[in-house]
Amino acid sequence: MPNWVERVLRRPDWTCELAAITGVGVADRGLSPFSGALRQRLVVMHDGAEDYFVVNHVDKVVDSINLARSAG
Repeated sequence: MPNWVERVLRRPDWTCELAAITGVGVADRGLSPFSGALRQRLVVMHDGAEDYFVVNHVDKVVDSINLARSAG
C-alpha cells in the first residue's frame, strides 16, 4: 500500500513479476531524509535496477520475499 505522499502525487503502484526479481536485501541508513534513508529500507533488484522501499519489519519482509522466490 502506498503512503499518503504517493497517493497525493498519484504515483502508479509499483509492480514486478516475482520471477524478475534477482535479489532482495536491506539497504543501510543514509543521511537524506527525503529518500527514506533515515531508516533501513527494503531494496529489490530486478531487470538491472534497484528499487527502495520504506517498510515496517524490513527483515521479515526480506525473508518473506526470499521464501516466495524459492517456492517459485
